[in-house]
Parts: sequence; C-alpha cells; structure tokens
Amino acid sequence: MKKTFCTLLSLGLVAVLALSGCGKTDKGSDDKKSSEETTSVAAEKNETKSATLGKVEGNVYTNAYAGFGCKLDDSWMMQSAEQLQELPSAIKDSLDGTQIGELAKDIPQIVDMMAQSTTTGSAVNVVYTQLSESDRKFYESLSEEDVIDGLLQNKDMLIESYGASGIEVKSMEKTTMDFLGEQHSVCKTVGSAQGVEVYIVQLLNYRLSGEYGITVTFTSQSEAEITEMMNSFYKV
Repeated sequence: MKKTFCTLLSLGLVAVLALSGCGKTDKGSDDKKSSEETTSVAAEKNETKSATLGKVEGNVYTNAYAGFGCKLDDSWMMQSAEQLQELPSAIKDSLDGTQIGELAKDIPQIVDMMAQSTTTGSAVNVVYTQLSESDRKFYESLSEEDVIDGLLQNKDMLIESYGASGIEVKSMEKTTMDFLGEQHSVCKTVGSAQGVEVYIVQLLNYRLSGEYGITVTFTSQSEAEITEMMNSFYKV
C-alpha cells in the first residue's frame, strides 16, 4: 500500500489542467528545493508575484504562499528534500501510457511536502503545478466549485490513471469538507487497492497570486483519518 499511496501524488492536479483545454504551460522550472528554508520559485516579468516554497521544521510544515501550515505528531514521517526531488519524475514514469501521463510530460511540478503515517500508511502531500498566463486568467474566472466540476468532467481520464497505479475506482464525486475552519469543495474518490478500501480527498487552489497552482491530496484507508489530517492544517 505504501507504494500505491506515493504514486497517487498528482493524478488530480494534472487532470485539472485539461479544464482549460491547454495541457501546456510555459517552459522552465527547477524541481530542486530546500525543505529547510523558503525559496523563491518563480516570478513573472509582469505583475505576477513570486511564489515561495514551504518549509519543514521537524513535523511542522509552513507555507506562506498557500496560506496554511500543519503540525503532525511523531507517528508521521516527513519526506526529505532529496526524496521530494525524485517524486515528480517517478510519478510521471508511473503514468506513462495514460492520457494524464501525456499531459504531465510538459507540465513543471514541484512536490513541496509529503508526509506519511508510519502506523497506518496514510499520506498527505502538497504539489505545485506551473500555470501559463492564459491558464491563470482562465482559473481567475472560476470558483472553487467550478474547478472541481471541471476536474470531474475528466473522470474517465482520472480513473484510467488510478487503474495504472493499482487503484480500482468505486466512486468519484464533488463534496464539501472542512479545511482551515471553512467549507471547501473537494474531489473525493473511493477505491480499492490490493483488496483494501482507499479514500482520496483533493483540494485545488489555482487562484493564487503567483504562477503556480497548489493541490493538497489526502490518502487513507479511513475516512475518519482523512478528517484528522485535514484538521491538522491551520491558516498562516
């Protein structure tokens, strides 16, 4: 199950780029990062503000760009900066031959944080996806609910990719859940892997001031634990 959870990192965020009919973004992006300090990721030549990466101190993650942080107990293990650097390529390799895999080839991504429970195998991650200027303008016109609706228009593409990762999807739907003390529209997927039920909840924020959108993905065998993970996040 651990390998399966790691593979699920960016299925949803890649598919959502198909909303705009683009599937392409501006060139450039260094996937390397330091988890010890906030680093400038990108700055447009126009008025777009720079995006900054989050930072990890022990089991506390803080991301000023996204406006949130989280604190996890000692049963959780944060991935190192070196491990995070390897994930985008590993994810794209795992999706080779799928429609989302084709889209992902030209989309710069950065895995900013990934933590996994050493007791249950549950995982949470934060992934940056670079957006072109036209993509950003497109998302500015959408509500959070619109983004999830558009994501679900690509349900077949998502299900194909989950299948490539060993996940048999039973249901995929838009719902609302509490995050940062507010109700948010999310994409909730229920599936099974190796005979075990799996729950995946994704929040997408593609209206940030920089040229990167952010997807937060929670994966667990328990709905209750997903709620606990979401409650570990707070505004910063």
